[in-house]
Amino acid sequence: MEFDLNKTDYLSQIKEMQERDEKHLENSKNNQDSILYSSFKTGGMKIDFPLFEPRTAFTTPIKYFQNLYINQEKWPFVWRHDSTRAIGITKNHIYLLSKHLYPEEKVFSHYLFLKLNKKEIHITIDETNSIQISFEGEKEVYNLKTGEKENIHIQFNFIQKPFHKTQKHRAQHTAMYKNTYRGKNITQAASKFEDYTVTVSHFSPHPYLLNDFKKLRFEKRSEMQKSVFDYLKEKI
Repeated sequence: MEFDLNKTDYLSQIKEMQERDEKHLENSKNNQDSILYSSFKTGGMKIDFPLFEPRTAFTTPIKYFQNLYINQEKWPFVWRHDSTRAIGITKNHIYLLSKHLYPEEKVFSHYLFLKLNKKEIHITIDETNSIQISFEGEKEVYNLKTGEKENIHIQFNFIQKPFHKTQKHRAQHTAMYKNTYRGKNITQAASKFEDYTVTVSHFSPHPYLLNDFKKLRFEKRSEMQKSVFDYLKEKI
């Protein structure tokens, strides 16, 4: 299956996002604490393919993205404006974009734009229709602060489990919800599935794409979310 991106505002919004990223990267190069890596010397490449964010079950702003480790350090997994952790899939490659922005300072604490050959990545689809996309190993990348190449250790294990949706008021009574958020005054994030919350680890279309669900002929955002499995299965 395909998403006809030309029918949406996705490409123009992604272009604007990348233009902001260029400015944030320049600001970040002089920030002592920023960690900036990329497979590309300029920091990035044109994104003209759909991005999908590996998100946690019962997504909340403080526990939003599935884990990514760089040099054994767990990178931020919280939600912030202009931050993302997402993969894009082309014929031969999988791209990983992970960035965490301090919006007031307009600098990245962490930035990674990684190009991986599909042959390097461990991909499985099991009998339950769960998809696992994982990688662990050394990759040569550019340190964008020095302009020099260096090897970094990368580890991730992104999972798409069979999609379940639960009405929000019902989700708050499930055992998993209570176990995850007991004692915490946290508002469920935004998966924007109307009255539904995703109760499993999953890949979600990037918000710029998900918000155009009607232009892609889906009646609801949740229907678009359901289609992600078929898209990933075909592309990987």
